[in-house]
Amino acid sequence: TGKQYCSLVDYNAPKTLPATRRTSAEGLMFLAGAYIGDGWTRKWNGKTKKAVVFGINEKKYEKLKSYLGSHTITEERTCKKVTICDTKLANFLISEFGSGAASKTLPAWVFAHPQRHLLLEGYLTTDGHITDNGFSASTISRRLAYGIASLANSCGYAASVGYCEMPKTTAIEGRTVNQKPFYQVRAFH
Repeated sequence: TGKQYCSLVDYNAPKTLPATRRTSAEGLMFLAGAYIGDGWTRKWNGKTKKAVVFGINEKKYEKLKSYLGSHTITEERTCKKVTICDTKLANFLISEFGSGAASKTLPAWVFAHPQRHLLLEGYLTTDGHITDNGFSASTISRRLAYGIASLANSCGYAASVGYCEMPKTTAIEGRTVNQKPFYQVRAFH
């Protein structure tokens, strides 16, 4: 009682990430972070082919484009839809980080990976808010919130997680939309 304990674990980070024809190992870590923040995968009915898609604004695109490799852009009303047609990349992201906003998570190997800062940077590029003394980020995934806080701690930040209750619905651009409670990660240098 009145004391805190810490157990450090070696997560046996993989020495190499799967090579794809689209990006380098460093690029893969950055794209994984971006995928966790604002990405999803697309598959075609009756086919095994998959693509990774990002819904981002111009500023986010400028930060991401050097990591994207070959991609296509579709201009939508509220964003750019950036698509990378790469089944191997999509399968890696789904198997390691999950899919769907509520189900995304960080695998244990990430916390000891030498390029983990790139994953955090990719996540913050798409789904974070950088401040003068750190950052904040919000997600509906409890596991992801605590994972991002742990990742930030491993990168030299002091991070915490808060829970924010929300009304079930709200109005956006004249439409009634559903809302879920979310978790907010706040981290300081």
